[in-house]
Amino acid sequence: MPANAKWKLTLYGSNTMTTAGVTPDAYAMRTIATSSLTTPSSASIFIIKPEVKPEITAEQIEDVGGDAVSYAQRRGTFNVASFPFNYDATSATDLQDIDDLVTFADVATDYKYLYLRIDAGSRTYPSTAGTVYPVTIRSWEESVNSEYGTRALAVVFAHRHKS
Repeated sequence: MPANAKWKLTLYGSNTMTTAGVTPDAYAMRTIATSSLTTPSSASIFIIKPEVKPEITAEQIEDVGGDAVSYAQRRGTFNVASFPFNYDATSATDLQDIDDLVTFADVATDYKYLYLRIDAGSRTYPSTAGTVYPVTIRSWEESVNSEYGTRALAVVFAHRHKS
C-alpha cells in the first residue's frame, strides 16, 4: 500500500516561542495557529496510525494530621511510527525516500521549538484546521531492515504544556 494513503505527520520548527495569547497552563492540549508561528520550517512524513493519549502524573501529600491531598497533572503524548524510508524511492514508486527522513530530522534538531500536526482525511490532531500542538521530543529511535534496505522511525512527542 502506498505510504501516502495513510496518516501524515507534519513537524514545524521555529526558534521563537509562539504563545498566541494563551497562557501555558490554560489546558493540557492547547493549540496554536500555524499562521502565528515565526518563520517556521516544516517537514512531513507518512506514519502508521498514531497513538494519541494523555499521560497523567499524580502525587499525594499527607499532612501531620493524616489528611491527604492528591495533585494530578495531564500532558498529551503522541507515539508515532513511520512507514519505511527507502534508499532509492522515486515518485513512481509512491514511497518515502531516505531524504524525507533526513529533512524531518533536520527540522527536529535545528529548531528550539517544535509544533506538530497529524492528518488522515477527516481525522486530524488537532481537530481545528490551521492549528498545531506545541511539542517536545521524548524519544527518537531509528531501525534498519537490511533484508529490504529500508529504515523506519519511531518517535514519541509530548505536548509542551501540562495542566
